[in-house]
Amino acid sequence: MPNYDEQKLIEESTKHVESFLQREQRTLATFTGDSSLMYMPDPKLERFLLNPSKGILYLPLAAFLDRNLDDNQILWHIYYELAMYPDWKKQTKAYLYRGKSWKKEKDRMTGYILHRIEKEGLGGDRAYQPDIITGYVEKEILDALHRLDKLTSFLRVLQMCPVYRDVANFKKITAYMEQTGIKRKAIDEMPKHRAFINSFILKEIYKTTPEMKGCGENPFSKRILNQPFLDFIHSQLERQINSEEGVLERDSLIRSFIYPVFEQLWKEEIDAMDFFKSHGASQEQVSERKSPFEQSKKEKK
Repeated sequence: MPNYDEQKLIEESTKHVESFLQREQRTLATFTGDSSLMYMPDPKLERFLLNPSKGILYLPLAAFLDRNLDDNQILWHIYYELAMYPDWKKQTKAYLYRGKSWKKEKDRMTGYILHRIEKEGLGGDRAYQPDIITGYVEKEILDALHRLDKLTSFLRVLQMCPVYRDVANFKKITAYMEQTGIKRKAIDEMPKHRAFINSFILKEIYKTTPEMKGCGENPFSKRILNQPFLDFIHSQLERQINSEEGVLERDSLIRSFIYPVFEQLWKEEIDAMDFFKSHGASQEQVSERKSPFEQSKKEKK
């Protein structure tokens, strides 16, 4: 096995980062609208990570040693991570307190689940306490919003940087996203409401309408204003991007057209759930079975 000099590799990739940023400084400032944004290389990171409150994008040094990534691809990674940053700066409070603006939806879904729990006679069970259900509902909704934000990031990069619409460049992007787990078959293992949300980015990447198994009627078969469902959402998000609209307008679109379908599929998942009693079971048994509202690490990703 080759004996690599780790310090030498760090120094080599750091020099690559410095020269890269020097070349792309003006381009990045134009894209973000912020020339004060800092870019900090980190040898321990595996992916690009933005801390918007500090105005810092952390760069994984490994990306600058990867011979399979050219500067154009590295720049795409940066754009993709920074795509929401200009809007975050304008609407910081809307992003920080987003959960509060979705309180009505959270309360309605929490109530629906708690009613089902009471119906099963498990109201006093430790696995189904209101705080557990509230946390589960909030995370599901915020995760869905985050997935749609990443969809918008993807579209914004394509809109603002036409070079990535080039067939060869687009193939490189989709290959990377597939490597990171965004695969067509991935939604087969997800609950229907999560599969629905993840299908939007799959449509953009693979240019085909995903098949949702386990649904009586494909939610994407409906039309809105005489447009296929996914095409309508795509066109509306593109319009918002081109009009420099942000999170408030996006959430309004989601609340009107996407969330109702998401909620209905979610309710179908709840209705089909198998509930169990944790009272009388050993802690080991409860741990093995877990609450249906606990999510695995894979699901949280």
